[in-house]
Amino acid sequence: WKSANTGCIYHVFATFYLLRTYISVCLCFPKIPEEYEEAYADIEDDRTRQFYGKLTMMDDIIGGVIDALKNRGMYEDSLIIFIGDNGALSSQAGSNYPFRGIAGTLFEGATRVPSIVSGKGIKKTGYESNELYSIVDIHRTILDVAGAKAEPELDGFSMFPTWSEDLPSPRREILYNIDDDPVSPGAAI
Repeated sequence: WKSANTGCIYHVFATFYLLRTYISVCLCFPKIPEEYEEAYADIEDDRTRQFYGKLTMMDDIIGGVIDALKNRGMYEDSLIIFIGDNGALSSQAGSNYPFRGIAGTLFEGATRVPSIVSGKGIKKTGYESNELYSIVDIHRTILDVAGAKAEPELDGFSMFPTWSEDLPSPRREILYNIDDDPVSPGAAI
């Protein structure tokens, strides 16, 4: 879709590594502003308090993107896709309940992650879908929504009909892992 306001097609990609405590420490990411952590001063566990502060900061940043789209008259022409990358690590104050497994494993606690799709073209709203899709489907989906033709050799399926109308997913299988790894033994396809 083109923005009715500008006549242009835009793509914005934002990633939030700041929620990953171990990455933040390993890659020397700056600490979040103190006011975000201070908002949860009643939480004694440092990692949990920092996680909630980072989550609140992420919420504020996403809210800023939404406000910018609205202020520029582009929100009504936008499709917003919010996706987690993998399950949490319990050692980093995370929980994948009710699923078994943590990040780096082949269990649903690592591979079944939440996502939210909202915006233009979404015909059915306010429902929960358990239809199968993979991150490799996102590229083809965005091309479909933008009206662009995907090259035949491009992996993935367009998930837009599934997301917008709660239709069955075109995906019937998913590649979980092809390397048998000591951290996550038991490769599966």
